[in-house]
Amino acid sequence: MNTIIIFFSQFNHYNPITCVLAKSMTAIDKKSRSTHSDSTTIVNILDNFMVEQTDKTLLSITGPDAKTFLNGQISANLATLPNDQHTWAVYCNRQGKMLAELLVIPYQDGYLLQVDHSLANLVQQTLQQYAVFSKISINQALSFHSLAIHASELSKLDLSWFANLTQEPGHIAKINDIIWLRPFHHAPNYLLALTKRTESLTELKQSLAKHCKQVPTHWWQAVHIQQGLANLTQATSGLYNPFELHFDQHHAIAFDKGCYLGQEIISRIHFQGKVKTHCYRVQITADKPVKLVIGQQLFDSSQRITSTIINTATIQEQPWLQASLITSKLTLDQLNTCYTTNNTPLLVKAH
Repeated sequence: MNTIIIFFSQFNHYNPITCVLAKSMTAIDKKSRSTHSDSTTIVNILDNFMVEQTDKTLLSITGPDAKTFLNGQISANLATLPNDQHTWAVYCNRQGKMLAELLVIPYQDGYLLQVDHSLANLVQQTLQQYAVFSKISINQALSFHSLAIHASELSKLDLSWFANLTQEPGHIAKINDIIWLRPFHHAPNYLLALTKRTESLTELKQSLAKHCKQVPTHWWQAVHIQQGLANLTQATSGLYNPFELHFDQHHAIAFDKGCYLGQEIISRIHFQGKVKTHCYRVQITADKPVKLVIGQQLFDSSQRITSTIINTATIQEQPWLQASLITSKLTLDQLNTCYTTNNTPLLVKAH
């Protein structure tokens, strides 16, 4: 048997019958996709590992108007963000659909934005369309290297590398020429290290290698699945609003700020509570090897679409770790079995 872990999201019609089901699904969703890690650890094959994030790109926004301009584009409130704090944010189109999720890091006279590599050009070009009258520069910070680290026991590592980094959510520490941060709330054992110097990256990796194994990028995608944090790519950009992927649970949306792209639609959804899609982390078991890819649709027995894969991550042979978003009239309990396009059955249960 092959096991797959994915995210599911559910489509609901809010009639008197399914409203009760919607409440039940919301409870399931909050439990399975809370920003807090639960006792079920997805990433448990190795205690310590490091990932060089070649699948991510950093955009640099600099200049005297950087804060004002970017604050009018993204969902986070940069006016209240201290220089030693990072935040998650979403970048939407005018229809309130997410183009990308962003990790926003104050840096010098501007900001670094970490985004999926497949969306870097789209985000950069969209920002530049609105930057005509602003004194800013928008570039891809290709000189930066990003290293993601998981350490089940931080005390085993050389703490001098990140001695000034506190466990306060969002804190940033700069030690020598490396920027350190903890990207996830309530998950202090996950670290990001950003540096321009190849020599520093090499030295850090050599130091960590005593206790951390270097693994492929999809291991960090599995961490995102564990944390309930979806990662948009070219295949899924522009399809979902932030609530459908629960970015409001990751402190990525400020409802106390002024206008930004998609703000009117996002506020309306927030205050009216009309969210038809929810994310779920579920486990799928197949009788034979099956490859699920980002953007792939799954079906019910009548070949009606029930879900779309948002993220996928494979660690060794088993378990396969994947993430998916469902748009369906069915409840999660009714989705015990889904099918691929070639009718391969997939058994589904909440994880």
